[in-house]
Amino acid sequence: MAAPDWLQHIKWSKPHRLSDLIADMKLIPDFEGFYAFNEDPGKLEVGRVLYIGETGQEGGLRSRLRTYLHPDPVNGPIVKHSGCIWIYHHRINVSSDDKIYLRWSGWESDKRTRMGVETGLMQYYQAWYNKRQMKKVSDLETI
Repeated sequence: MAAPDWLQHIKWSKPHRLSDLIADMKLIPDFEGFYAFNEDPGKLEVGRVLYIGETGQEGGLRSRLRTYLHPDPVNGPIVKHSGCIWIYHHRINVSSDDKIYLRWSGWESDKRTRMGVETGLMQYYQAWYNKRQMKKVSDLETI
């Protein structure tokens, strides 16, 4: 499947092991943008992405991802965000922090545009744990 034209504007960082990021959260930038979890240090591929998210909050990606990267997901704080719950599930029951990778892409825009691109990314990559947003209508061509 050919990638849609808009995807070329997403510049993903190199992949980082969760275990490395948990040890040093300063590796995660504080700008706003998108993030993607997967189990492969190679290029993101359709059907092989665990979860995609976005943030425009103060503190950017580092602040947003702090919740996902608690060192002890079993005994850590109770989380309510469904994406975080799924990533905790994957960390505890499916894989390990040494085998899950995270990457990000900076993106500055208004919230509506950012969330529209996030939905397009989820739908294009067919992210495993993004169930709710997969049903949304996207203004972006994804297939």
